[in-house]
Amino acid sequence: MKKLVIVSGKGGVGKTVITASLAFSLNGEGIKPVVAEGDVDTPNLHLLLGFKPEGVSKVLRASRKAKIDSVKCLDCGACYEACQFSAIRRGRGKYYVDTYLCEGCGTCSLVCPVNAISISEELTGEIYVGSTRYGFPMVTAKLRAGEKNSGLLVTEVKKLAESLRGDLTLIDGAPGIGCEVISAISGSDYVIAVTEPTPPSFNGFKRLLELTHYFKVQTGLIVNKSTINESYLIKLESYAKERNVEILAKLPFDFKVVEALATGKPVTDYDPSSPFSRGLSRVVKFVKELMK
Repeated sequence: MKKLVIVSGKGGVGKTVITASLAFSLNGEGIKPVVAEGDVDTPNLHLLLGFKPEGVSKVLRASRKAKIDSVKCLDCGACYEACQFSAIRRGRGKYYVDTYLCEGCGTCSLVCPVNAISISEELTGEIYVGSTRYGFPMVTAKLRAGEKNSGLLVTEVKKLAESLRGDLTLIDGAPGIGCEVISAISGSDYVIAVTEPTPPSFNGFKRLLELTHYFKVQTGLIVNKSTINESYLIKLESYAKERNVEILAKLPFDFKVVEALATGKPVTDYDPSSPFSRGLSRVVKFVKELMK
């Protein structure tokens, strides 16, 4: 099964809107996608696809946290002095651990004279498997507030998605170039970068290309809201040509996108004849060729 990842160098450029619309259109063309959420910090793809979970399919316990046994504790304060993350607090006459600040390094347990502190694995996030309102399967996940290991959670999402029946794994990656993005694009067959003709987005696109080049993953470009800034559109086109990046589509700014978001639907479902939908049809054709 082919693995296609849609990412962006910065947030707010329309990556999730494009992923949802592309999944809907591909399904209508007879290509059954398995959609995977790669932005576990702020998952939103399920809102546009009408996700129906079958319950929690898997939990990830990859975080280590300290815990103080108040019965054994001597209130000596050694752990408080040793913690470099300021995770040891004092309240109501007792020392306790602020789990949001604790990094699980274990220093506090080493300095405790009576072994009153233990380090244990805690819940990092939950993964959900289910189907969308359009019938194709989806895997999504939620990282718990303040937790790390988001990249590992994305890896587990990908594994579950690849175990399901479908023709294509379509991953909605996170914005930026962090751990979630690295986990999403590693091992993929193709990356679609989404950008817009603005200075911040152009800068994010250049950084993203450094990442995909490092992982040797072929990358194409979708310029969203292409009509808002002609000068930066020219700069984007010139840079893409210089880096041998194919521009798959230039999608115009379209108020139908806003209307579709308000109704919680992919744009290609809400209005198949909109300028956005017509522009995205070029990407649908490209993916169909990629599948051959």
